[in-house]
Amino acid sequence: TSDDTLDVKNNEGTPVYVEIRQPNTLHTASELAQYGQQQLAVYIIVLTADDENNLPAEYINFHHIFVDKNKNAEIIDRLGIMQYPANFIINDAGIVAAKNIWGDKLKQTLDTMIEIGD
Repeated sequence: TSDDTLDVKNNEGTPVYVEIRQPNTLHTASELAQYGQQQLAVYIIVLTADDENNLPAEYINFHHIFVDKNKNAEIIDRLGIMQYPANFIINDAGIVAAKNIWGDKLKQTLDTMIEIGD
C-alpha cells in the first residue's frame, strides 16, 4: 500500500477504528485499551508539523501514522474532515458504520459491533 492508504484486509472480521487528530489532543486511549487486538484494530492518524512524531505511551500499542499536515494538505482535504479530532469505524464488511462518535456512544457502538462479530 502507499503511505496514504490503510490496508484493512488483514483485519477481516474485525471492526477497524480510525482516529484523526492533532498532537497533544489524544484522549481515547483508555476507552480503546479494553478491546483486544483480535477484537478491534485501532489506527491513530496524527496530523503533525514537520517531524513531530511522538505519542503518549498509552498509544504505542495502536497502529499509528504520522502525517505532516503541511506537506499532505491534499490528502487531508480529500478526507473531508471539518474539525479535529475526527473518527470513524469500519465494519467487517468494509463499510463506514459510524463517524465522529465519542464517550459512551463510542463504547456502545464498539461493544455492539464486536458482539455481532463474535
